[in-house]
Parts: sequence; C-alpha cells; structure tokens
Amino acid sequence: MKNKKIYFCFAYSTFLFILCMVIFYCMTINYNANVFSNIVSSIVELQCQNDEGLTSYGTAVCIDNEGIYITNAHVLQYTENNIKKNFNKLSLRFTNEESYFSAEIINVDEGYDLALIKSIEKNNYHKSIKFSKSDSIKTGDNVYACGNSQNQGISISKGLISKSRVVIELANKSYEVIATDAYFSEGCSGGALINKKSELIGITTFRLKDSIGNIIYGMGYAIPIDIVKDYIKLRMN
Repeated sequence: MKNKKIYFCFAYSTFLFILCMVIFYCMTINYNANVFSNIVSSIVELQCQNDEGLTSYGTAVCIDNEGIYITNAHVLQYTENNIKKNFNKLSLRFTNEESYFSAEIINVDEGYDLALIKSIEKNNYHKSIKFSKSDSIKTGDNVYACGNSQNQGISISKGLISKSRVVIELANKSYEVIATDAYFSEGCSGGALINKKSELIGITTFRLKDSIGNIIYGMGYAIPIDIVKDYIKLRMN
C-alpha cells in the first residue's frame, strides 16, 4: 500500500510538471505572436532602384506618424566606378499589402550607417514604433529581430543579447553596436531589434563573414537605440 501511494504521488507530480510545461510553452508562443502583432505595422519592406534598373532591398522602421522611416545608409547606396551613389527610386510596402508606396531620401549618413526617408504619399497607415531607453539593454535579455528577410516580407526571429555593447571594425570604420544571436539575413538591414515590451532597442545593420566570405550565423549586430536617437535628433532638426 505504501508503494502504491509513493507511485501515485510520483505520477501526479510528473503530470503536474508536464501540464505546467505545456501551459508555459503555449503562453510563450502567444507572447511571441503578440510582440510581432504590436510592431509589424511600424516596419516595412524597402526596395531601391536606379535608372539602370539596379535593385536593392532591405527594411525600414517608422519613427514618425507623418511617414518618416529610418533604415541603413548602405541599403540606399550602390557603387559605380568606385563612387558611392544613392538610389533614386524608393518603394515601401507593409507586409499585409500588395502594393508599394513611393518614398524619398531625407538624409544619408555613412558615418552612422543610418538614413531617413519619407513617404511621398500621405495615408493613415504610418505608425511610429515605440523607443526603448538605452539603459534598459542588458546582456542576456531576450530580443526579437524583425525585417524583410530574403525580400520575402516582414518576419520575426527570437534570440538573446550576446553583448550589450561591442566595438566592431568594418571597412576601416569602427561601429559601437549591440551583438545578438537572433537570426537575420539579407534584406534585414534597416530592420528592428525589439525588446519584450515591443520597444525598439536597435536597428539591425550587419553580420560578420569568415575568412572565405561565408556568413557567420548567430553573430548579428544592431545600432543601439541611443545612437539612433542622436542621429534622428541631429538630422530632423
């Protein structure tokens, strides 16, 4: 009889543990979906072209309800005869829309690797994203990367802040960035790095490559929100 009681207690404890894990898993899935639904209307696909038909694509994040978006400078530029030029045809699209709307460049800053663009067409869809405070970013925090991955529309991935601040040398320039293992691929440049409160903590900007040119996955970098704010304040005033 004693053994039966022990077995029953063990089985009941196991059942409760499994039930709690299932509930936690379901809550986590729903929580991730809520984060995406909170920010997806503030993030758009970005396509750039020049007069010769050369095309680039990336992501842009709405920072003002009047239709102002931020992205990476390198998304808006191409090189011709060793000279950097800006694409002159910009198109934006929300992930749930079929048609694009036109935009124009306000400012491109290679030093920050940031740029501001503005929608030419006025509509009611522009929704500014919420900004986080820079001191809220900590190593080990859960984060979400949202962007136009492989030009297939806005998607989301989850990861950790690997290091809240790190200095990376790239193309003879130094960048102070956030390191994350959240997955983002080509097309995610100019996208959003988001915290669990659905707030913007950085602009996803580049990944590192190994010695033979292969992308090192799990090593992505974003421009921190305080640097983004400094740039916006400097260029919008």
